[in-house]
Amino acid sequence: MQLRPGVIAMLAGGVVLLISTFLSWVDFFGFSASVYDGDFFGFSGFLLLLLSIAIIAVTAIGAFAPQVSLPDGFLGFTMNQLMLTAGFAAFVLGFSTMFRQGSGFGSILAWLAAAAVVVGALLEDKAAPSASEPPRTF
Repeated sequence: MQLRPGVIAMLAGGVVLLISTFLSWVDFFGFSASVYDGDFFGFSGFLLLLLSIAIIAVTAIGAFAPQVSLPDGFLGFTMNQLMLTAGFAAFVLGFSTMFRQGSGFGSILAWLAAAAVVVGALLEDKAAPSASEPPRTF
């Protein structure tokens, strides 16, 4: 089985994004917090976890289980466009915490991983057939 570069980028970015949620996002004078520390990040950590799991699951099912029938799209968007949106949302969340004082390694890793997901989704969307053919998800 030959995986395209966009699929590899989305899978690797999703896995690294999931790993980054367990690392320290804030490291300030001995205080360290990951995205699961509810007092500091609240709902955003849970949202990042859900986004990374969705990116990994949809990409892996499309790449490794072609017999499983995924929908061609949702609400008028193709699956590649939805993965692009999820990756961009994770990118904004990671990038927004990047430049404050005491940002940890987890936030740096998160926005780099989300950038890989965005690039992979753009590559896959570019590789999709023309408008005359039905959209290919992966």
